[in-house]
Amino acid sequence: MKFLATLSVFVVALQAVYGFQPISTSSVSRTQLMAANTEEPASPLSNKVLPSIAATTGFLLSMGIDPAFAAKELPPDTSYIGKDFTAAYLPAIMVPLVGIVFPAFSMALFFLYSQQDDVESA
Repeated sequence: MKFLATLSVFVVALQAVYGFQPISTSSVSRTQLMAANTEEPASPLSNKVLPSIAATTGFLLSMGIDPAFAAKELPPDTSYIGKDFTAAYLPAIMVPLVGIVFPAFSMALFFLYSQQDDVESA
């Protein structure tokens, strides 16, 4: 089965490289205009092979066939489910600290800062 999948990928890739050439109705095609505007000539790898690989992979993925080189996504780690917190007492301590002690401390510090009579002379 893998042999047939590999063979079909190879055939589709060859067909995409050599068979799906755009037909131009004008005397100057868009690809010729783009080639005339570039400074250096593009390599055959970037012109034919890379777009054909992208098209073939997209086509196979749309059909539900995962290529052999596609990375499989790992499922999320669920080993923590059903286990207790290491410090089960921590929420009981943090709620009064965050809700009462920290605001009171910050308001007291702001009050002391705002009531200073420290005027600097220039």
